[in-house]
Amino acid sequence: MKADKSGRKMTEDGYKIYSLDELNVGKGGDTEQCPFDCECCY
Repeated sequence: MKADKSGRKMTEDGYKIYSLDELNVGKGGDTEQCPFDCECCY
C-alpha cells in the first residue's frame, strides 16, 4: 500500500483510503439519503 506526501494511505491505483470515522459511517441522521447523499453529517 502506498502513501501520499501527507501520509494518507492510497490504493495502488492512486485512490485515497478513508477510515470509517472520516466517512462518518453509522453517525447519520437515518434519512433516505444516508450515508452518501446526505449533508447532515458533514
